[in-house]
Amino acid sequence: MAEQLCERFNMPVSHKLDFVSDMCIKYGDKDVVLDVLRENFLLKRPSKSNIQICRMPWRRIYTTNYDNSVELACAENDIAIDAVSLIDKPYDYIPHRNTCVHLNGSIINAVKEDLDYKIRLSDASYMSADFFLDSKWRSVFRKDLEHCSAIVFVGYSLYDIAIQKILFDAPHLIEKTFFITHEEATFEETYKLSEFGGVSKIGTEGLGELLSKVELQVEDFLLPVSFSQRFVSEEEEPLDDFATRELLLYGQYDQVKVDKSIVSNFEIPYMFQRKCMDLVTDALKGNHHVLIHSDLGNGKSVFLEHVAAYLAQSGSCVWQLTNFDGNLCKDLDLLSKEGEHIIVLDDVCNHDDFLDYFSAIKPQNIVLLMADRTVSSFASLGHLTKNNIDVRIFSVDALEDVEKEDIAEIIDDQNLWRDFTGLSLDRKLSLIRDKYSDQLSSLLVGLLKSPDIKNRIGELVSEITHNEKYKKTLLSIALCDILNIHKNSSNIADIAGNEVIFTAKFRSLPAFNNLYSIATDNSIACKSSILSLFIMNNFFSDTYVVESCLEIMKRIDGDEAPHLDRLHRKLRTFHNVEKLIPQKQNSLNNYFVELKRHCTWLRYHPHYWVQYAMCRLSFGDTAMAQEHLDSAYKYAGQRDSYHTENIDTQQARLYMMDALTNKANSHKAFSLFEKADVLLNSVVNDHHKFRQVLKYDEVYNVLYPTFSKGNKTKFEYSCKSMIKAAEKEILDADPTKRITFVRKAQSLLSGIISNIVSQR
Repeated sequence: MAEQLCERFNMPVSHKLDFVSDMCIKYGDKDVVLDVLRENFLLKRPSKSNIQICRMPWRRIYTTNYDNSVELACAENDIAIDAVSLIDKPYDYIPHRNTCVHLNGSIINAVKEDLDYKIRLSDASYMSADFFLDSKWRSVFRKDLEHCSAIVFVGYSLYDIAIQKILFDAPHLIEKTFFITHEEATFEETYKLSEFGGVSKIGTEGLGELLSKVELQVEDFLLPVSFSQRFVSEEEEPLDDFATRELLLYGQYDQVKVDKSIVSNFEIPYMFQRKCMDLVTDALKGNHHVLIHSDLGNGKSVFLEHVAAYLAQSGSCVWQLTNFDGNLCKDLDLLSKEGEHIIVLDDVCNHDDFLDYFSAIKPQNIVLLMADRTVSSFASLGHLTKNNIDVRIFSVDALEDVEKEDIAEIIDDQNLWRDFTGLSLDRKLSLIRDKYSDQLSSLLVGLLKSPDIKNRIGELVSEITHNEKYKKTLLSIALCDILNIHKNSSNIADIAGNEVIFTAKFRSLPAFNNLYSIATDNSIACKSSILSLFIMNNFFSDTYVVESCLEIMKRIDGDEAPHLDRLHRKLRTFHNVEKLIPQKQNSLNNYFVELKRHCTWLRYHPHYWVQYAMCRLSFGDTAMAQEHLDSAYKYAGQRDSYHTENIDTQQARLYMMDALTNKANSHKAFSLFEKADVLLNSVVNDHHKFRQVLKYDEVYNVLYPTFSKGNKTKFEYSCKSMIKAAEKEILDADPTKRITFVRKAQSLLSGIISNIVSQR
């Protein structure tokens, strides 16, 4: 092709292709360059070997060629395939369609503008490694490598896209990696390739001939790809002290240990049975969908494993999500054809598309067992309830009395009570109730905070964080745990901005394996959000967390990959950022100051200014918070049909905070309270509203005695009005609504009215 370009543009033929192509594009006629490309690469028919190769059900095809050989070969096999380039958005094409990714661009339907950014002719027609590794397809490529059954390089050398960058630190891929070279390949060429996989000198024709003899499965009988059936293991698994401490302190467990607990009916002090187990299993056996919810670290994922194992033991056909890169909806179609099935979905908020599709087809032979964090679960259920799909809701947030006795026995067995070792059982149960608020998460944090355990975790973290890339990877794992993002290796690498999680060196670190472990699907197996939060809060400086999160936000800004978009939304919300650096007011403020400079579009979005206002309110700066709320209202007014309820509730909160600082001026204080009350009465009755209504108690205790007689009457009327609103909300609420704050407000306000009446 270089000679043809030189001839067209009257250039010396001694120049290399990359130089010639660059010169022609920059100073010549792009239409002529495109004509030469078409003459050389636009094929009319594919080769026999390519037809034979493309008949196979490849997960994905990647090519550095510009031509349309793959597309023509697939057409010969009646396979529809999309030709895409690195500038195309992956999630427009996967996982629903066959794709051929042209790493250097494709001549198919090319126009001359493509020569500027889509078709890469330089670097001797080989794309640069960084261009690929920095593209959105890198993550897809990583997942393809991890989840495919075989990786086949045909006519490829290690100079192409610097394959060493991807394969060198991934020895676990060697067994399924194969290189097909030409028959005349030198010993030096094949020896270098053999470090990364098997090498066969049969050429493209030889591979085609070999694959032509493979009989493809054409039967209708297929198995789900995303879901794996849950079976109860019969392996003998010791539930010893080591296993128990691994579970309590690091959240590490596996299905074999869960099965052992179920089979032994929880007689061994390892795991404890939740009281609602029978109610949940009865509901599922009665064909009712079930949602388990709890706040961070209170045990909903472990309980989900208990229920799945129990159902499998009792003969139910239980399916658990194990391949997060598969097509869940396609598997749903498969399972809906026959049989009775229970599908288990943890963190169901990550599967909106699946819930939408389930709601659309409503398979009568499938029951859903779902779990989610409390803050996310009720929004997810909207996909089902709006389609009249009944869901039974169970919370495992608070420990029941019998559960507290069981967990106390486990801690006794492990001698982890420390200062409370000598207490009676009743005293320990009172301790769980009063000090830890009947929350498993709080109790576990209390165990982690004991000096010897904290020091041990600190030593492990130090061993990992001495390397900056390792440190960023550990932080990324913790972010996934805390913010409820699936911890597969590709997601972690995307967030960390490096490939360390794939390397054998990192995975073999004793410190890493003490804290986490790698599952068979290449995700982080253990699920201990409490451990991750403890590491984040105790062993990463607030400055490091802020700087790292800002760097991540800038790097992923605008990325449409679901896990990165979800992370971006989480990290621009005050409630989530506050978890990462609690009580670090200056750092919280600096984060929101810099966030709008790293993601400049936020300056014009009302949500950002509300979050920044909440940050300022968290340490009492109502003046600046008011400025930010004013900006939120202004930008909300510029958007069509933008609902301001979130702004209104924070404005009401600010009014009450200002009222409480004006005790000396009772008239002004009541005026501010009245403004808050009017605003709260104008918004919908939900948990956001009634969370602010809880502040009426402080207004009553601090300001009510200073109010005039008339204002006292108005305050009483406001409380009664809110009680009616709360009672109506409680009465009308379906099981998917969050009404904890509503109930608290109703109870608190009723107490206020009782006090007022009793003092007349």
